[in-house]
Formats: sequence, structure tokens, C-alpha cells
Amino acid sequence: MDYAKTRLAGDPLLHFVRRAVTRQVDATAEDHDAMCAATFEAAAASGVFAVTWEAHGLKYGIPDTARAHTANGGIAVANGSRGALPAIRARFEDIAVVLVHAAPEVLAQRLSARGRETRAEIVARLARSAYAFEHPVPDLRLDNGGELAAAGELLVAFLHRLAGQACGRNQSRDLRGSGLHI
Repeated sequence: MDYAKTRLAGDPLLHFVRRAVTRQVDATAEDHDAMCAATFEAAAASGVFAVTWEAHGLKYGIPDTARAHTANGGIAVANGSRGALPAIRARFEDIAVVLVHAAPEVLAQRLSARGRETRAEIVARLARSAYAFEHPVPDLRLDNGGELAAAGELLVAFLHRLAGQACGRNQSRDLRGSGLHI
């Protein structure tokens, strides 16, 4: 996502969502709003988030600014989770799903290099990722096991196509907006 965000900087139609996560900020993690569990729960209770979920022992939230952006015809690009997809679909009227995947050995190596999870947690995470995609077929399957630029350019092209479709909707005054879950 960072690759696409850099390449598409300045496009007002695209809003790259900064999600909240109940973990500390570190150089190996995505750029996110770090919150302790109590602050996260208070924010969720006050309506700060469009959607929240739990995964890998953490809580995640997509801010409601993403819904505001899509309500005005824009595209919100957000990092989500397969398990959160039903909740995301319930909160965003029109979404496109990008399934980002890599071979298990690539994932194991990356997770180990991050140093945030124990070996047992990594094994459990890999077992969960091996499950078949249970929801409708994703709009794009993105293999993230190779060069960053290759996967990044595929995502950029996909977002360009979505932006073109959103512009067409806006011109016809159908302002349903678009949401994107990655």
C-alpha cells in the first residue's frame, strides 16, 4: 500500500486510510495510529471508527473519515483483514477486495524478521492464512512474494481503474462512493 500511496500521492479521489492498531509504533510496522486498548475502546464507543475488528491479539479500526470520503464519491484504500470483511461490507456500500498473498515460506520469513511474534504465533498465523478465501472471489489477487515494484504497479493500475469507474459514477450523479479493502 505504501508503494501505491507514494505513486498516487496528490490524487484527491484516493484516500489512503491510516488505521488504528493497539500496538506500539515501530519501523517494521505499517504507519498507523497506535492506541492502548482503553483508548481504542473509548474511541470505538464514541464513533471514531467506521469498523473495528480483532486479529492476532490486537484491535484494529478504520476511522469513520473513510466513510465520509466514500460518501462524497471518493475511494478509501484501507488495509483490512479477511475476518473483518463481513463487517467492512456492512459499513461500506460498494467495496472492491484485493487479496494480498505470498507463499507460506515467504510469509514465515517476513514474520520472523519483524520479530513481533513468537514462533508458535507465526505457525498459528500461517495456518490461518492457509484457509481458503471464504467470501466472494476477490476483485484482484495480488502476489506479494516477489519484487515490491511488480506488486505495487499492479495495485496502482487497479486503483486507476477504480478511480475511472468512480469518476463515471460521479458524473452520473450516483454518489454511492467506493470503498477498497486490502
